[in-house]
Amino acid sequence: MLISLTKKESGGYLATARIEAGAVEVLVAETDHNHTLPHELSHIAIEGCLSLDWGFWGCVSRGALFDGMKILNGRDEDAAAEISAAVRADAGARFYKAEIMVAAVEDSYPDGHIKDAEECRALAGRSYEDLRKEILAVDFSEIAEQLGALVDEWASLPPGGTLSREWVTPRNPLDFTVDPV
Repeated sequence: MLISLTKKESGGYLATARIEAGAVEVLVAETDHNHTLPHELSHIAIEGCLSLDWGFWGCVSRGALFDGMKILNGRDEDAAAEISAAVRADAGARFYKAEIMVAAVEDSYPDGHIKDAEECRALAGRSYEDLRKEILAVDFSEIAEQLGALVDEWASLPPGGTLSREWVTPRNPLDFTVDPV
């Protein structure tokens, strides 16, 4: 799946995704607010580093639609709604746990400003007690590196420019049903 964020001339951004080898295109988000790091980019870095295959982008890659999203081309609304419902049902609690993991990390790096990775891991572990074991098993230095690179890349992107990333389902996804090693 190809994820693209385009900086709007008026500020803000437009996020789209091409799924199923580009056969389906969805509008993911559109905002007129300027961001140091768009939330959708945070999801790409954090979900990728944490191997969250049932997080936001993993579900979108399978056809899930969330509030504010719409099909731009390649599928009718009824078929899209049916596929989305099935993916969201299959994801179940794994999606919500992935969202909490992303929030834990994102809250530890306000506006993508990178602090000490170990300090951020400790803060996330304290703030999200339910996922403390999973958070403590995460290498925050890789996340810090990727978020920092995305902040810099987004800042240097001119209005009208597009930043794209390929989403690849993780090979060894984090399994929330077992304790991390």
